[in-house]
Formats: sequence, C-alpha cells, structure tokens
Amino acid sequence: MTTPNADARVSVGIDGIDDPAVVGAIQQAIREACRVVPFHGTVAIAVAPSDTRGRWDVAVKSYAGRHVASISAPLARLPELVAEHVRRVLRRPQQID
Repeated sequence: MTTPNADARVSVGIDGIDDPAVVGAIQQAIREACRVVPFHGTVAIAVAPSDTRGRWDVAVKSYAGRHVASISAPLARLPELVAEHVRRVLRRPQQID
C-alpha cells in the first residue's frame, strides 16, 4: 500500500551531517517510510545531533503529537534506524507519549 502524495505532506530537516550522500540517504529512507505507512495530515521530521555525544535526536511531529527519540548509531546506519523509528511512530500514533 502506498500513501498518495505523501512526499508533499512530509517535511524533513537534517542538521549536523556534512556528508551529502548520508543526508540524501536519510531523506530517501524517511520519504520511503512515509510512502508505505498511511498517515493523516502532514508530518515534520527533524534529525540532529543530540546533546549526548554519539547520539542523534529524531523528532516526528504529526497530527497525533510530537515524539522525540535519541538514537545511538554510526552515520552509515542512521538512514535505516531513522526510517524504522518514523514507521513505528506513524503506525502507532495512539501510543505516543
């Protein structure tokens, strides 16, 4: 199942990553996750270095609220783990604290 026009309803902000290939991979992984998981309204996703060394904060804001997680991962795994987190949040919005 694909969510029609998901790309137009998703905004992605990525800070603290200088490698354009990694930024592109994260954006692509997020957009793909949003294409396969149905969601209402718009979604804003932000990825940035955490205050804790070696971690990344991933914030997902949707109609169901705002959910922030801290992920410990090397840059090479960040696209996969960010997309996994986005899918989990969009699939179970009623459980967001």
